[in-house]
Amino acid sequence: MENENPSDDTASSDLGVRTDDENSHDPGYWRQQLVNADNNGERGYAASMMIRTHGNIEPVEGGSIFAYNGDGIWSDNGEQAVRERIGPILRENWSKNVLNKTKEQLLVDGLRDRDEFGMPNGKVAVKNDLLDLQNGEIQEIRPDDRVLWKLPTEYDPEADCPRFRQSLREWLPDEGARNKIQEFVGYALDFNNTAYE
Repeated sequence: MENENPSDDTASSDLGVRTDDENSHDPGYWRQQLVNADNNGERGYAASMMIRTHGNIEPVEGGSIFAYNGDGIWSDNGEQAVRERIGPILRENWSKNVLNKTKEQLLVDGLRDRDEFGMPNGKVAVKNDLLDLQNGEIQEIRPDDRVLWKLPTEYDPEADCPRFRQSLREWLPDEGARNKIQEFVGYALDFNNTAYE
């Protein structure tokens, strides 16, 4: 592990890392800058830029770092994702200090509003992707949807629920009351409280 170096506290703008290259939006460019960095401050800056250009790890207001796990869900294990992405590149130059510098730089460069995460309006994540509650269509979950959880069930538009319907008829003989209960359950699925008819 590398000794602490006073130059590690250098501001990003004073680092010897080039940012005006035409390839600066390429994660591969920042990977090379990371490997060539001379100190932990430069490593943290290059690592944060690599993460920003690659996407799928986002700093969030309040100091959290979220990571997209590939199955459509974001989680607050972003620090571990940073370790997994940067550690193997740096190998012997990896340290807790590099992790801290990377996190600091990510948090300084701009935060996502916590309210941007959760569930897109009018949709709910299910085992087989994202269900549009208005039209019943399934679409693929994308990182930009910023979904934080999925229901552990697949949506099947052809499925019927005879036992549920029978129970409702027994408990609520009035059809209007049954419809209100089903509407209420539908609203419970949509945490954004979209108006439905």
